[in-house]
Amino acid sequence: MSATVDPRYPTVIDLLPSTAGHGLFPIGRLDIDTEGLLVVSNDGALAHRLLSPKKHVDKEYEVDLAKDWDPRYEMELSNGILIQDPEYQCKPASVIVIEPKKIRITISEGKYHQVKRMMVACDNEVVHLRRIRMGGLNLDPQLHPGEFRPLTSLELEQLQKTHG
Repeated sequence: MSATVDPRYPTVIDLLPSTAGHGLFPIGRLDIDTEGLLVVSNDGALAHRLLSPKKHVDKEYEVDLAKDWDPRYEMELSNGILIQDPEYQCKPASVIVIEPKKIRITISEGKYHQVKRMMVACDNEVVHLRRIRMGGLNLDPQLHPGEFRPLTSLELEQLQKTHG
């Protein structure tokens, strides 16, 4: 769970050793059934740079779909698709087809269940969702779900320069 405290589920903070530091919080969130890149920090300015809607920081996801991807939705996504529950006009997104039932989608915002709702608007359903990039930071391919590592100085420098 990408929260600092949760009464029902272990959180990402619970995964960290007690020596990790005080005031740590997840920058952004992943749904309970989503895995992938999540930055944990105590830097409020960094969190603002990565999360502020005005910054337009790209977030890229690998999406396994219930049905083959229908390319006729790519134009709608690139123009900003309308999603429901609640109704919202998304900012433009881009799609790369990896396999018939696997895509990569890049969005610049992070509304509630946004990628899942976007796929429903594309007459499809998310089977598995994994965030693989946030700004210039890519998910370390060596890490498995639940694993973590400190950022390298180069990665931290890249994040500090992120403007979206």
